[in-house]
Amino acid sequence: LFVCCFVCGLIGNMSGNTKKKEQNLQEYFQANVEEKLLKQMPKDVLTQKTPATELLVKKQELANVEDALVAQKEDFRLRMESLQQRRAELERKEHQLQENLLKFDRFLKENDVRRERAVRKAEEENTVADQREEEIKVLKMRLDLLKEKKERQQKIINGYQKFEDFLKQTLAKSGEFNEISELMDRHATLVATDHDLREREKNSLNSMDVMKKEAAQFREQNKIFTLKCNNKLATLEDEKEQAQTAKLHWENQFNQVQNSASKRTLLLGQIKMATANLYSLVQKKDNAPVNVPPTVQLQKLQNYIQDIQDITQQYEAEYESTQ
Repeated sequence: LFVCCFVCGLIGNMSGNTKKKEQNLQEYFQANVEEKLLKQMPKDVLTQKTPATELLVKKQELANVEDALVAQKEDFRLRMESLQQRRAELERKEHQLQENLLKFDRFLKENDVRRERAVRKAEEENTVADQREEEIKVLKMRLDLLKEKKERQQKIINGYQKFEDFLKQTLAKSGEFNEISELMDRHATLVATDHDLREREKNSLNSMDVMKKEAAQFREQNKIFTLKCNNKLATLEDEKEQAQTAKLHWENQFNQVQNSASKRTLLLGQIKMATANLYSLVQKKDNAPVNVPPTVQLQKLQNYIQDIQDITQQYEAEYESTQ
């Protein structure tokens, strides 16, 4: 392929030549180059697939697989819908069957209840009949007793007849009431009112006694509370004075600490400035780093001073040895 491209480019560059030269080149290309290319070309070059072709084939296969998957999903969905419909139909039939069973069971229970009710009713009617006979006997006895009671009460009424006559006379004289029952109701009302008033008076006296006791207790408690408050007030006054004394003491301590801190801060700043100045001199000589912490600067100065002391001691030793 590269040779073909090269030959085509060569032919394009020679397009300005004559037709005869073009024909000669074409004949030369057909006679030599094509035969060599055909000999060098693999036999399966035409059957080989390029990556683009394989990609298209894979995409087609993937599309076919996706179509098949979609078709299977649709088939599965239709089957699931059919199964759900059948399941719903079975549930409906099962529910209907259960309702029929419940109705039949209810019918049997109702039939048993009716039969038991009829038997119970017959037994109850027999029992009621026996009870009625007993009640009749009892009522006859009670009737006899009531007749005797009536006779006794009639005697009592005859004895109270004079009181009735007195009430009638009173009713006629008063002119306020029309019936004896009204007069009796008024009397009962007055008696009840008198009873209520007596009870209220009694309750009021009891409440007054209780309130007097509570007032005495409240006055006593108030005195005790006043004494406690006075004692507490005196205690608080003492605590206030102690707190003010402590406040003045701690304010003095704070001022002293603040002054000491200011002095130490000033001293620390002077030390840092002196250290920075000495370190700048050492840094110029030893080419040490510029921006370093104060602790590193102090360490560097300590090493530098130690080196100077060592050099001085060594020089003095050598000087003494020469002397």
